[in-house]
Amino acid sequence: MSEEAADGAAELTTAATRDLPAAEELSSLLYDSRKDVDNDAVLEYVDWETELAEISRIEPGKLWFKSELGEVGPVVVPKRATQIARPGWGVTALGFARTSDGWRVVEMGNVYPA
Repeated sequence: MSEEAADGAAELTTAATRDLPAAEELSSLLYDSRKDVDNDAVLEYVDWETELAEISRIEPGKLWFKSELGEVGPVVVPKRATQIARPGWGVTALGFARTSDGWRVVEMGNVYPA
């Protein structure tokens, strides 16, 4: 293996060691945040079940998601979620509900680092 290939493999390993646990934690945080939604208060629902969405913007306690269907945000999420999320990370099987308090995640698949 060339030195360049070895360096590339080392970089990938370092990124995976850092990003995979963070993506798993983010998946859990977003999934658990669904419990905070009062279904009787839903004003609008957006289903991206078959879409791969991308985290497009991050602010403390808020994420924006975009896909070929458009963009949804700001989505209210736990502040810890915004500390570990990264722009460009993919998220599957998303469903959003808009309430008087803003957009919320109500369905959630997995998070994939870029």
